[in-house]
Order: sequence, then C-alpha cells, then structure tokens
Amino acid sequence: MERLNKMSKLGTTTVEVKSGYGLDLENELKMLRVIEKARKESNIDVISTFCGAHSVPKGMTDQEATKVIIEEHLPKIEVKNKKL
Repeated sequence: MERLNKMSKLGTTTVEVKSGYGLDLENELKMLRVIEKARKESNIDVISTFCGAHSVPKGMTDQEATKVIIEEHLPKIEVKNKKL
C-alpha cells in the first residue's frame, strides 16, 4: 500500500501487478489475495496478471511445470476470480 500511495501522489492511475513468483498454488493464491486487497483499498486501478509459467520450479521438467499450471493452478485461479 505504501508503494501504491506513493505512485498515486506521483500521478499514476493504473498499475499492473504480476503473480507467478510463488511457484506453487498456495503461494500464487496468497499473492492474488494480496493483489485483490490492494485493488480494493487503493485509489489506483490495480490490474493483476498471472505469470505462472515464467519459471520452472527446481526438480520439474518444463512439461511437468506446464501440466501443473494447466491442471492445478489455472482451474483454482479461475474459481478464485469468480468469487472475488
């Protein structure tokens, strides 16, 4: 919120926040909840973008990571966004 408030004072009207850095479903949902809270509390338009495929978690192949994103992350994130 501190950064959003500073950006607002400098004239920013819209900001994009990317998730995808948690690398697992629990942390992705946590990040998206925080982004949603900021969206509700800020006077800046906050746009969230899921960037789950930006990195492959250690111990996974590209194909395994892609499968997890498609079969586990995206369905849960879609449901979460419908509830928001």
